[in-house]
Amino acid sequence: MSFLNKKRAAFLIVVAFSFSLIIPVSLAWPFFSSEPEEKITLATGFYDEIGTLYTTKTSDNINIKMLRYHAPGEDFNYGAQPLLLFPGILENMNQFLQHSTKEIKELFDVQLPEDLADWAVGDEKIEEDPMLYYSIAYYLWKIGYDPWFGNYRGTGLGEARSQDGGSKTSLDVFGLYDVRAGIRKVYEVTGLHPVIGGHSTGGLGAIMHLQGCDFSWTGHVKSYNTLVKERNGDTKGPETVKGFIGLDPAWIPGMTNLLDNPLIWGLLYTDLVIDLRSIIETIITLPLVSDVMPWILKLITEQYGEDVNFIFREMVNLDATNVNDAWIFYLLAYTLDTLYLRTLAQYLDFIANDRVREFFRNGILNNVIISPPKPRWLDGYYYYDKNMANMKVPSIIFLAEMENEVMDLVDADKVISGVIDAKTPNVNDEHYFIPGAHIDMPAGFAAPIELFPKLGDWLAKI
Repeated sequence: MSFLNKKRAAFLIVVAFSFSLIIPVSLAWPFFSSEPEEKITLATGFYDEIGTLYTTKTSDNINIKMLRYHAPGEDFNYGAQPLLLFPGILENMNQFLQHSTKEIKELFDVQLPEDLADWAVGDEKIEEDPMLYYSIAYYLWKIGYDPWFGNYRGTGLGEARSQDGGSKTSLDVFGLYDVRAGIRKVYEVTGLHPVIGGHSTGGLGAIMHLQGCDFSWTGHVKSYNTLVKERNGDTKGPETVKGFIGLDPAWIPGMTNLLDNPLIWGLLYTDLVIDLRSIIETIITLPLVSDVMPWILKLITEQYGEDVNFIFREMVNLDATNVNDAWIFYLLAYTLDTLYLRTLAQYLDFIANDRVREFFRNGILNNVIISPPKPRWLDGYYYYDKNMANMKVPSIIFLAEMENEVMDLVDADKVISGVIDAKTPNVNDEHYFIPGAHIDMPAGFAAPIELFPKLGDWLAKI
């Protein structure tokens, strides 16, 4: 091993060891500290200056939270075209709402890049708060739309936390219940049909809706022709949408089939719910984290970008060179959220069988199944990949340029063949590749220049 390779390996070991120590040491710190230390306290009133929270009830009687957005100190774009976006798995709607909170102002000195996107030049609010430059919510509001954002069941920060959905929550539940309820609420409040979509799982949930899906009496997913027509605008109703926005939408992940093994399926059969939001809020407010975290984040994004970025790119699908340290803090502190193991199991079924179908334990007789059965003719399951022609609305899809061979959360080639080429064509269908990896692509350094203007141009056309 060369000296440079040894140096890189040693650095990566130090970084990994540092991360492994932060959590246990931080948890133990209060018991060994003789004097009270200043610590991070996550700000309350996170949403007070950027919109109004709404509650909507799903058809299975779960209350989910939504935000209607406006820029700080401004009002809503009443009467404008509404847009409704949902987040990715393990995230909440804050991923679309970047802004400088009290904690970020105290811990970081966020600076704007020298070459701003044309739409942001001379913008006083962005000059006052550089984090707004990376907010798709602020951009959509600025160009005249009425942006809405939804949290799935069991996710959300503080007052925006939706009601827990229980351990039976799957991707189908997100799409067939939570997305549907959000669309109906937007229509109820505005009287207008929204453009819908989201990042990763948010895109998949919108696709489920546009396929006209609901749960049947058997517990299986079923597509209903009346819902296909209403949701795609052939007939009008409270569930009609005008278009689809896919921000690296989830489909069949490009991951190794080594995940298809009895140990993994045995763990996933437990249907555990991991409340990552509460864990993060506990850890991040501890005294030691206040001192250590900014230093670690700066190492990731600046001083050793290429070395550490390899780990983040391959294992987390995050391009650390496409974000700053404040951006990663924002992701950790406000955005990461609850994981339902059933949603993870459903994605692993997609990988194991190279198909996109309903959760394999749906149905009256299937709840005892530990690992997913191989797809077969007339097996009773609904296959989303066989019914993409049901989706007819104009669509714009953005795909991350950076992919990897280890843990590729979204395989762009499969999205192109399985979604873009498989839906019913529309004259306003478009797709683009955007610099960055899966996690950072919708809001990283490249998004304001590459993604936002393309989305704005497309919205003007439809």
